Amino acid sequence: GTNCKLIHRTIQCKIQNGSLTACNGCRCNYLVVCISGSTLGIPFFILAVLISDFLCAISFFFTYFFIKKYLGGYHAKTIWGCMGFSLLLELLFLGFFPNFLNTLVHVAILILCSFIIVKLAPYNHPHLHLTPKEIVSCRQKVRLRLCFILVVDIISYWFGIIELTNGCTIGIAMATALLCIGYINDWRKRHPWKRMYLRKLQKRQRNR
Repeated sequence: GTNCKLIHRTIQCKIQNGSLTACNGCRCNYLVVCISGSTLGIPFFILAVLISDFLCAISFFFTYFFIKKYLGGYHAKTIWGCMGFSLLLELLFLGFFPNFLNTLVHVAILILCSFIIVKLAPYNHPHLHLTPKEIVSCRQKVRLRLCFILVVDIISYWFGIIELTNGCTIGIAMATALLCIGYINDWRKRHPWKRMYLRKLQKRQRNR
């Protein structure tokens, strides 16, 4: 909201007067969006409770934010855009996935997500500029958290607490989806065809 815009303006002023580097300024802006977005977790949790049972909602909420902290992933340009996109994904994953979950699907999702996380995490957001040392640290932490969640998922399934298992599995799946979307978005921006398309579009506008 207004407070975030004020913070962004302050950061820009500090960059302009030289008291803050452009790299650190981008990181500060990114952290402001992340912190502000995390404070909007209440509607995120309320929606989870409304579209699923309480135990599944709790396990989903905990798993998603627990692993997302060091996993990283796609972030919209604004806080509200990020929140809206997350709520839409939550509706998709938590609202529809439980209807298709069985033992085979559970195993397939956990294997696929674990492979993606081990290979791609953490996502170094363009505005975050993680150093190689920070990337290694985040990679170790996210793998430890992944192992913890997998153990909880397996134990809950073993004891027949299906709602807890569903929440953990869906939480991992949604966090992994955001990780993949982040990389896909970066690839889309770097891909040559986009620059060619923009050049053609500019030429057409000039000809008009």
